[in-house]
Amino acid sequence: MFASHTIGAGRRRRAVLAAAGLIAASALALTACSGGEPAEETDGDSGEPQVLTVASTAPPVSLDPYLQNVDPQNNWYINLAYDALIRIDPEGNLEPDLATEWEFLDDENRELELTIRDDVTFSDGEELTAEGVVASLEYAKENGVNAGSYWGSLETIEATGENTVKFTSASPNPSLPTMLSNRVLLGSIISPAALEDPEVLKSNTYGAGPYILDSERTVVNDSYYYTPNPDYWAPEKIAWDEVVIKVVPNAAAALQAVQNGEAQLTRGDAASYEAAIGTDLTVELVDLGLFGINYLDREGELVPELANPEVRKALNYAINRDAVTTATFGETATPGGMLALPGTLGYNEEVDSLYEYDPDRAREILEEEGVTNLTFDVAVDTSSPTSQITLEAIAANWADVGVTANLVAYSDRGQAVTDIVAKKFPVALYAYGQLTAYTVINSFFGPANQFNPWESTDPELTTLIDEAFAASPDDAQDAVEAVYRYAYEDLAWQGGVLHSAYPYISDGAKITGTAHAPLSGTADIAWYVVPVE
Repeated sequence: MFASHTIGAGRRRRAVLAAAGLIAASALALTACSGGEPAEETDGDSGEPQVLTVASTAPPVSLDPYLQNVDPQNNWYINLAYDALIRIDPEGNLEPDLATEWEFLDDENRELELTIRDDVTFSDGEELTAEGVVASLEYAKENGVNAGSYWGSLETIEATGENTVKFTSASPNPSLPTMLSNRVLLGSIISPAALEDPEVLKSNTYGAGPYILDSERTVVNDSYYYTPNPDYWAPEKIAWDEVVIKVVPNAAAALQAVQNGEAQLTRGDAASYEAAIGTDLTVELVDLGLFGINYLDREGELVPELANPEVRKALNYAINRDAVTTATFGETATPGGMLALPGTLGYNEEVDSLYEYDPDRAREILEEEGVTNLTFDVAVDTSSPTSQITLEAIAANWADVGVTANLVAYSDRGQAVTDIVAKKFPVALYAYGQLTAYTVINSFFGPANQFNPWESTDPELTTLIDEAFAASPDDAQDAVEAVYRYAYEDLAWQGGVLHSAYPYISDGAKITGTAHAPLSGTADIAWYVVPVE
């Protein structure tokens, strides 16, 4: 099972009045600004074209797969036109796509070999080859916005045969198959002809996916039209005669579009989730985000008391996770402390529930450790209401046990991150979208980045990480769990607060297949979202 929660019609909850007002003020006719006349939508029994319309609150950052943000909405624009080497199905399992099989050739997860599918052509007519795959991935390695952090220690990519590609990493890299998937876009393969002039990737698509961007009808930042790829290697996966992604100003407008029948799917927010409850729409919550406190100054350079793990544990006990979660996300989040979501590798319910709210215990620990008048600064991104509300609630909890957190306001998130990396703040809020265990562990416990600017290390933690990265699939759950448990329970490097979820709102009378696991990243409109029969 995976962490997707479906709420159908008939289950009613209090709607947020502010959301209702926002929806009324954001009325938008999606057909008002199109680049052409879309095919008429029908139930599929009349012989008329089947059209899927998705309402997105953001245009694509880029149509180049490797320059695109990895985001539940941004992925839609890429996944329609570009197949990846490996696909993540709605239950979070890896399945073949442009690669038919893969295996690690060694016992340390350093050498990975993929077998490339035969008889695949790109939308521009070029053939898929092992050499072409290497060329595409080398372009990604050099230019991809996420290649460095997602691929980690990857050193070489080489074609070892007509249809085999080998990846060699400097250190164990067990999550590499996932990093070659549709989830993170780096595994999306581009036609070799387009790589000769990458500028063309910004206005057209050159993939081997089930659909092709109709650039003539597409209006940048407004509407994006996709039509079936006539040469697609798996024609049975093409469920739609046309897919349209309409850009709308906000989640309220997106919800209204689905309610009015102008769209069949959108990704919402907490307010639109509340407003959709009790309607005839299908609402699914998919866990995705990790929110918590990161104790960065673990050596006590700025705040000597923070070098003591018992003090960090006291701060954790002082956080009222239930209250913070309700205040921040309402129904779209659950309290939880782990750096892993339920259903993902390494998750353990017992570890997730550590540090149950106990302010008396927090005061007792601080007294035992001789700590009084503990004070430190925390950067707060005021451009994110969620971050600000979360930190204000946590600061109030700490104040109840005699700890003062000075919230330093930043309207520019980029500058806040810059100053955190520059070691100006001993404590910071983290908001992190769940990725593979390998990526999470590298992000939080690896060398200098915003999650570990002091480059903190611990011998036992390093040993556990090495064992986890080299673990076999059968041993990976226990090995990764041991890393998370030790860092959280023994070192108290983090104070996890909650797991947030994204609501997916759809017209369940017309489409199905929108439910998905956290690792899947988003509803797969290229393969799995299909018309209701």
